[in-house]
Amino acid sequence: MSFHFRKLRLKDWLVYGGEITLEFPDFQTGKNLVVINGQNGFGKTSLLRSLDFVFHGRLHRDDLLAAWHEPAKQSRHGSLEVDLEFTHGNKNCRIIRGADFKPWGDGLGVSPWVKLIIDGEEETAQIDDKIEQLLPKDCLEFVFFDGAEISRYAQKNQDSGVLDAIEKVLGIPAVRNLREDLQILTKILQEEQEALLASEVDAKKLLNELEDLNNEEESYSSRKTNLTERRSSLERTQRELERKLKASKSLSGKEKSWRKSSIDEQTCKSDEANSTNKSATQ
Repeated sequence: MSFHFRKLRLKDWLVYGGEITLEFPDFQTGKNLVVINGQNGFGKTSLLRSLDFVFHGRLHRDDLLAAWHEPAKQSRHGSLEVDLEFTHGNKNCRIIRGADFKPWGDGLGVSPWVKLIIDGEEETAQIDDKIEQLLPKDCLEFVFFDGAEISRYAQKNQDSGVLDAIEKVLGIPAVRNLREDLQILTKILQEEQEALLASEVDAKKLLNELEDLNNEEESYSSRKTNLTERRSSLERTQRELERKLKASKSLSGKEKSWRKSSIDEQTCKSDEANSTNKSATQ
């Protein structure tokens, strides 16, 4: 059978002064989860205590006085209310619990009361029994705790062993250990993340260096190609010069031979002329 919260109205309840109304969203199948988020001291525990009060109504005089919003309490006259509107099956229901306060002798008189309204009609008899029959078992077994509540309870009982005993039953030491383990794990993960970031920076540096080396290699390769071409050109020039030098030497040899032949020929002619002249003289 469906059971959904619709509205929660608070009047001068704990940290909530005046009247405030919290409206719950329309739930869908598989999405019946409400998350209440806020900083310390902003009323999360006050909301849970209001539900505990609506479901069980087990606050005594001193507890009701402690739950009355402090500024409202200064007037020594007024009331607190917790009003929960919800659907149960096909019925619209409201449970309203409250307490009226007024001066009584040297103190304050406290008059708790409760109302149950089903489909607009107010029940008038055996209201607590009807609420117990109306609410699902999970609501009747509703319980919550936080560190501040446990500490207040331990201080109220003035027993140093109460706090340790309650925490042990609730498994709070294990929760603390888990929190410490999570803190250690978080620190380790942060260190690993920092190491990964440092490695990433080193990797980027290495990639940049590798890119520079590749660029240098390309530059050297280009220069090597240019030098090779220049060397080939010089070798061709050298071979051409050697060929020309060889040709020049060959011409020089021929020139010498030609000159020698010319000289010999002239010498011969000179000798013949001298011989002729000599013969003519005789």
